[in-house]
Amino acid sequence: RNERLRILSQKKLRAFYQSFAETEKRVLFEHNTDEKLMSGFTDNYIKVIAPKDESLINTIKEVRLGKYNDELEAFEVEIITESVLV
Repeated sequence: RNERLRILSQKKLRAFYQSFAETEKRVLFEHNTDEKLMSGFTDNYIKVIAPKDESLINTIKEVRLGKYNDELEAFEVEIITESVLV
């Protein structure tokens, strides 16, 4: 029973994430230890990843959600603005 609930939860999360594919969202990028990638979260807690750029850490940027990365459980994003005022 536990396994079935876990699978259902994953399916629902994936469906929620996929409903935002190819949309534009604001993301707060955070510091992480990966050498090549940084991560962040949208205002509705969708995890995103992007190539690491130290200047973007602790900033909010407008991005386009692209491909969902199953391994990292996050959307790959394209930054579409240089700055977003909060």
